[in-house]
Amino acid sequence: MIVEIATTIARPPAAVFAFVSDMRNESQWHTDVLQAWLVDGEAVAAGATFGVKIKPSMGLSEGTATVSEYAPPNRVVFDVRMNGMTSIITHMVSAEGAGSRVTRRIELKLPFPMRLAAPLVRPMIRKSNTQFLNNLKAVLESRPLTSEGSRTTSR
Repeated sequence: MIVEIATTIARPPAAVFAFVSDMRNESQWHTDVLQAWLVDGEAVAAGATFGVKIKPSMGLSEGTATVSEYAPPNRVVFDVRMNGMTSIITHMVSAEGAGSRVTRRIELKLPFPMRLAAPLVRPMIRKSNTQFLNNLKAVLESRPLTSEGSRTTSR
């Protein structure tokens, strides 16, 4: 199941990419993410792994998000593993006018029994990820950022 959402943000692409490529910033705009911290690697780069704690509608969970592709300033791909489920989350950033176009692509690899519910789950994922990108836009447009983005404290 694949869901793709996009928005424009009135910030330079380099600043937007730096912010979305560091999973530690995710709790500032993704309301299900409580905390993320770097567990393997010294910086955001291919192969770096983040620990992630989330509280979605089904309860508290922990997992990992490994950077499987890192191509600044345009594309970062996270391989997320949580509760026996795998998802691939891709953030793509490109210049649009004086700002940036951000696309968030979620590919959920659902176990067989859950695949049957995909037609019901897809609209919920689209709606929640639209809100997450609206939150990202609000966060980034509400304060100045350096080209390096803004990081939260790691665990």
